[in-house]
Amino acid sequence: MSRPPFFILAVAGVSASLSAAGCGSRTVPVKGVVTFDSRPLANASVIFIPMEPGGRDASGSTDANGAFQLSTFRPGDGALPGLYKVTVHYSEPVAVPAGLKTAEEVQKAMVKASASHKPSFVIPPTYSRPDQTILRHRVPDDGDAKLVLKSAKP
Repeated sequence: MSRPPFFILAVAGVSASLSAAGCGSRTVPVKGVVTFDSRPLANASVIFIPMEPGGRDASGSTDANGAFQLSTFRPGDGALPGLYKVTVHYSEPVAVPAGLKTAEEVQKAMVKASASHKPSFVIPPTYSRPDQTILRHRVPDDGDAKLVLKSAKP
């Protein structure tokens, strides 16, 4: 009599394991480079937004060479297979005066410094807005992401 409950538990465990490891649930390492007007773009956030059902956003930040690596569930794990629209958001580091004691003081200083500082690069909405981006990438078929951005010309 103890055999059937064990069998049911074993089948349930195997089914749960197969469901967790099913199609599309494993990430694929994704790395790439972002350039803006032929120069590497540092300090940018790259966001892959799924265009197919069951997808999840993946994101990364560019280093001084414009290189990034995507993360979905854990740092550097990549993205789920599928088609994505891609957005790029640029932000410059903000210098905050030393000696601030509270998080509120730091936040106020950052807002003030940001408001008085014009960014070096302005990313056009055709790259930065999810509803307007022209950037697309299929994971894993397209390989490493090479995101070539150009400034808007008057």
